[in-house]
Amino acid sequence: MTAENNRAELPRALTPLERQWIWAPWAIASLLVRLRGRVNETMLQAALDKVAQRHPALRARVQYAGAQGATLTPEGAGGPWVQTVPRQSEDHWLRAVADASRQPFDVGARPPIRLLLLDGTRSTDLVILGHALLTDGASLISLARDLLAHLSNPVLPVEPLPAPLPMAEGNLPEEATLGTLARMGINRANGRWEKERMVLDQEDYRSLHRAYWGRARSRVLTAVLEPEQTASLMDRLGQGGLSLQATLAALVGASLPATEGREKLGIVVDLRQRLPQPPAEALGAFTTLLPVTLREDVNRGPWEAARRLQETLAPELETRRLFEQVSTTLATDPTLLEALPFKRLGGTVQPGVPRFARLAAFGRRDDAALAAVRRPGGATPGESALGAVVDVLGDPEGPWERGSLAVDQLVYRPAPPLPLSNLLLNVGAVAVNGRLSITLEAAEAVLDAAALEGVRERLLASLS
Repeated sequence: MTAENNRAELPRALTPLERQWIWAPWAIASLLVRLRGRVNETMLQAALDKVAQRHPALRARVQYAGAQGATLTPEGAGGPWVQTVPRQSEDHWLRAVADASRQPFDVGARPPIRLLLLDGTRSTDLVILGHALLTDGASLISLARDLLAHLSNPVLPVEPLPAPLPMAEGNLPEEATLGTLARMGINRANGRWEKERMVLDQEDYRSLHRAYWGRARSRVLTAVLEPEQTASLMDRLGQGGLSLQATLAALVGASLPATEGREKLGIVVDLRQRLPQPPAEALGAFTTLLPVTLREDVNRGPWEAARRLQETLAPELETRRLFEQVSTTLATDPTLLEALPFKRLGGTVQPGVPRFARLAAFGRRDDAALAAVRRPGGATPGESALGAVVDVLGDPEGPWERGSLAVDQLVYRPAPPLPLSNLLLNVGAVAVNGRLSITLEAAEAVLDAAALEGVRERLLASLS
């Protein structure tokens, strides 16, 4: 494929990998961009208008037709909305994110991306929220970098990017194939679902979203390593031949309370550079979740567990294994994938409320979707599928200082792959200016305040 056609012209069909998230109310990531300097809503809106000219996904909406397909199209699409919130404290952004997350996205009208502006006296907190349907952690970083460029220089020319090719047949490594037995199992599930298919839509999603966020309660703590501590950590990793990703996953897992399932970790892996036609800085969802098992030796400490996990990851990062879940999802009926959030959360809606009756009944129905969430790692409500899920963005390339504006800190809260009640901990990490910021998020029903604080203390002790 030549450079000229290394793109996906819009409109285009959404892939099963994208459609699996379309109705998932929990799949919202956020990136705090803490700026030195003042930004107002007029400035931000003008910069966003410029950035939308660069990224086609910011000018697109979803035309949803159920079993007939779902299309990403620029026709009739509005842009992401911007909201200004008076900043009341250092951690006010977390409350603002929770409030914004409670509002359902309308993917049929605009892209599922929101910007929050928390204005302080000498600094500004800019928060980017993105739904997993069209964004991953790298997408949020790309947006932050582009917004900073146009905020600092309102007359900066726009450099448009082509719409990237999604992860789909034709843009996967040759080794990314499904075995015969796996394909047979998927075909059986698809065949069963075809006979009992229930197509759920935007109105059903709104009901599920309100039910989920009406009950969802979580806590988020941050752990920050200052530049000297971060440099010391990176030196130790280099000397031991360890990656930050594997090390943080192991140390987080070892810091969890002695709870059943804490050894089951999920590591988010960025696949952008493994694709035949990589998306570069374009927006999109280009990650996979790699399940791994933490092997601890109580006599040798968490760093030995990190070394063992690094050894375990080496074969798992081979292309075929790494793309196994991607290939499985691409072979699955998209409407079956779209039904899984309703099956996982059907018990959260109130069956006595007329508008929830349909979803409550579907949540109880024995069908292919229920079989899918009962698979190992599927997780029905109240079950813990994974201990910690760790998403590390590393130290993304800048520049992070332009004109009178400079990024002082980035804080990344990733979109959990499952409802938080199905995880012990959701962890994100990103570094800028030599400072590593880590977020630890848990459902209140899973880890109380004291338990979560204990995780943070043990993790910081291990990292020091």
